[in-house]
Amino acid sequence: MKGSVQRRALLSKNLDTSPEDRPDELVLERGAAACAWIGFDLAWSARNRSGACALLADGGDAVRVAALAHGATLAELEQFALRHAAPRCLVGVDAPLVVRNEQGSRACDRLLTSVFGRQGGGAYPANRRLLSKDGAPPRGEELLERLARHGFEAPPRLDSRAARQVHEVHPHGAWLRLFALERRLAYKEKTRDLALHLSERARALELLGSLREPRIAGYAQVRSLLEAGDMPAKERKRREDLMDALVCALVAWWRSRGQCQALGDEEGGFVLAPARAARVKDT
Repeated sequence: MKGSVQRRALLSKNLDTSPEDRPDELVLERGAAACAWIGFDLAWSARNRSGACALLADGGDAVRVAALAHGATLAELEQFALRHAAPRCLVGVDAPLVVRNEQGSRACDRLLTSVFGRQGGGAYPANRRLLSKDGAPPRGEELLERLARHGFEAPPRLDSRAARQVHEVHPHGAWLRLFALERRLAYKEKTRDLALHLSERARALELLGSLREPRIAGYAQVRSLLEAGDMPAKERKRREDLMDALVCALVAWWRSRGQCQALGDEEGGFVLAPARAARVKDT
């Protein structure tokens, strides 16, 4: 524990991090600077905030949520990763990391849609014209570059054995595959029917609690931080982003077990989704 605390302090010092520079962060495990899996629900626009989640191993097929955050800038997400990443760490990002095409869609986007589209889990088309704002590169590319400065492999490799990896993931595909769903969950805040949105959010949280591969230790506390109800829409959206970040981190866990399907290739970009349904608690 002492070493973890010292390492966290050293990283903060090196980054010249002050409390006001940190994202809206909830630390559930003090001194947790050895997380093997991190997830980012990265907003495509800098105007919006992004969700972040760090997972610790908790023995066997169990993980524990060490921290959740809602960051406004890429610098904040970079700092979140450095505060919590272990020497061996896999990061899952819900955003395009490799975008070569100026317009249209990537081959991996089309593959995702061919696999999950009938269930409502297809991918949005990604291209540089859409994602590059004011001359800046796509945010996923920029985040990847920032993490590469700290030992994370870039660009992503299909058969990588690097200690620190970053991969693009697809939460909708993860939900559909992990829980063998027939239709995508309508838990997004943009769902016009509020009653449907809330019921689907509750269903999503029940499903996460049923996981046994991996089991989320201390899930009751995590669920309380993600539940949506009688609260402003902005707060519901924040909690939605945190839940998506948790799913991204879970896909990173599956990648570390060699249990992910890669859709696409290294040149044009590839996206990970769990390769099979997870073991779940009997209901």
